[in-house]
Amino acid sequence: MIATVIREPAAQLMSLLWHLHAYETGRVVGRTHPHASESTHRDLLRWAMRCRYRRQGLQSKWFILDDQAWRRYRYPNDIAPVCLSAAEGLARCHIVGVSERLRDTLRLVAWRMRLPAPRDVPHARNTTAGTLPMSDSIRTLLRDHLACDTELYGRAYSRFAKDYAALVAEAGGETSIDRYLDGRAMLPR
Repeated sequence: MIATVIREPAAQLMSLLWHLHAYETGRVVGRTHPHASESTHRDLLRWAMRCRYRRQGLQSKWFILDDQAWRRYRYPNDIAPVCLSAAEGLARCHIVGVSERLRDTLRLVAWRMRLPAPRDVPHARNTTAGTLPMSDSIRTLLRDHLACDTELYGRAYSRFAKDYAALVAEAGGETSIDRYLDGRAMLPR
C-alpha cells in the first residue's frame, strides 16, 4: 500500500527556500525568520534560481515512476512531461493526503489500514517557513514549478476530498469518525 501527503505548492517552495537559506546562514528554521531584509530576499532569490535551473523543489518529481524519465526531464524547457508523469504516479497511490489537513489525512490512513483513530501526532513538525509570503520575483522565476505542482496538488486534493467524503459517509458523519475508526479497528479482519 502506497500513501503520500502533498503540501500546497507555494508553501512547499517557500519552506524549501527558507530551509536552504537557514542552513547556509546557520539560522534555526521557525525561530529566526527572514524579516524581509534585502539580503535575505537576495539569498532566497538566489536559491530560487538554483532550484529553477536544477529543477529542484518540485514535489512532482517524487511521483515520476521511471528514474530514466526524470533524468531526461531534469533540465527541460518544457516541464509538461514531468507533470504528466507525476499525475500517472499519483494515480497509483492508494492513499493521498494533504499536509494542511494532516489529522484528516491520518484518519484516511487509519480507515484504509483498519487502525484506531489517530489521537496524538507528536512527530508532525510544522514550521512557519511555509507561511512566508512569496515575492513576485520568486513567483515569476519558479512559475513552471508552481504550475506543475499546483496541478498535482489539485489532483491530490480532489482525491483526498473524495476519499474523506466516503469516510465521513461510512462513519455516519464527521463527528463520528474517530469512534467509528476505533470500533472498526477492534473487529476481526
